[in-house]
Amino acid sequence: DKALELHQLTKKYGSGVLANDHLTFDVNRGEIFALLGHNGAGKSTLINQITGMLPCSSGEAYVAGYSIKREMKKVRKAVSVCPQDNPLYEQFTLRRHIEFFAHNGKITALTEQHAEGLGISQKLDTLCKDLSGGQKRRMWVLVALFGDTPLILMDEPTSGMDPQARRDFWVLLKHIVNQEKRAVVFTTHYLEEADLLASRKVIIANGRVMALGTSSQLKHQWGVGYWVNLSLHHGHNPTLAERRDARKVLGKVLKEDVFEKTLDRLAALQDERTSNNAARSSRRSASKRTQIQTKNPKMNDFFLSYSIPWEKVYCVPALLEKIEEVQTYYGIRDVNVEMTTMEEVFHLAGEAAERDKERRALEKRAEEEKKKRKKSTSTTNDKNIQIAAAATRSGAGGAGVVDETTASKMDDKSARRASISTSRDSSFPSSREDSIFEAKEPLLLLTEKDKENADLVALTTERKRLLENDR
Repeated sequence: DKALELHQLTKKYGSGVLANDHLTFDVNRGEIFALLGHNGAGKSTLINQITGMLPCSSGEAYVAGYSIKREMKKVRKAVSVCPQDNPLYEQFTLRRHIEFFAHNGKITALTEQHAEGLGISQKLDTLCKDLSGGQKRRMWVLVALFGDTPLILMDEPTSGMDPQARRDFWVLLKHIVNQEKRAVVFTTHYLEEADLLASRKVIIANGRVMALGTSSQLKHQWGVGYWVNLSLHHGHNPTLAERRDARKVLGKVLKEDVFEKTLDRLAALQDERTSNNAARSSRRSASKRTQIQTKNPKMNDFFLSYSIPWEKVYCVPALLEKIEEVQTYYGIRDVNVEMTTMEEVFHLAGEAAERDKERRALEKRAEEEKKKRKKSTSTTNDKNIQIAAAATRSGAGGAGVVDETTASKMDDKSARRASISTSRDSSFPSSREDSIFEAKEPLLLLTEKDKENADLVALTTERKRLLENDR
């Protein structure tokens, strides 16, 4: 049962900026879903589109089966919202505020339980102006939890909360979702919060979906696995240069002798057990793409970290055994293994979004250049046609000739005027005895006054000829 469905939902502003670019995903009832992205990625815009605060440019969305384009009244009855800011009446008490938004203006026993869970039950009779920022935020979280709407939208609900209040909120939210089977879509900048609280996450960058899935799926999708962290002994107080040298030497030795050799050996054994040649080739190519990486260690200690990609996670037990064998020899003090965080996935997705943005900008620039060249070619062809037409008329009438050099310097408007002039002059008598103009020089662009003078000369010449005939 879907609480929210998006189908190619797009928001384009008048300036041409795409706030949301063909977003497509869905949220199930009984699910906590996280919207992740940098500032300006389009998260708040999406919430405003769903609630009807902003019209969508194209695409469609459904809340509990109701269309946001055709059934907004029903949509608003099916959704609860916790806005990004904290709008309130400062002269209201917290209780009066809750009653203002509550159904029939009454606070139910369930609402009081939620207030207790959020830690604001003791503040119900306090004026809103006297509440702290975190308490105001919890008040709006409480308002969003009213009723039994199938969808709850929360825009940075834990912003301004202290760590304990955030954990209280997590516990309450999970309880509500499990008991009432409502869907919660929330935005946050706390990636560990999204990792712990949300069953699925979507990462939005530049208005596009860059990644979608569970934490494990996202980490697997972006090739991030585990970190093996080593801390090394030091028998004296080394200088910064000595620490750097020791870390560099030991890091290289450990990487080459322990990690890479162990991983390559285990990968070879895995290949021998696999009879499928295609799978063996795929595994080897994956091994080449996902070499062991290191991250910057802490400068106040001998500390080394090695990244183990998902394709080689099965090697971790053997790695730990090998490290234990050489622990004394290399002066390894402590070893721990940790799974990579959502922060690393978020960083990789952001980098991919920037590369995608640059690629699209280059494609757009290339398309514009192509259009310019096409337009230039079309203009040149039009001028050539005008030149040919003018030459044909001048050859037939003997009156006006537009040479190629002159015509090529004319713009489209000038060429048309020259063609009109040439066409007009070609109506004069074509024989040398009767012609008014001899085409010794190319006929250039004529002004309106020139045309009037030409008509006057033609009329005078014709009258003289008639008088001579009468005589």
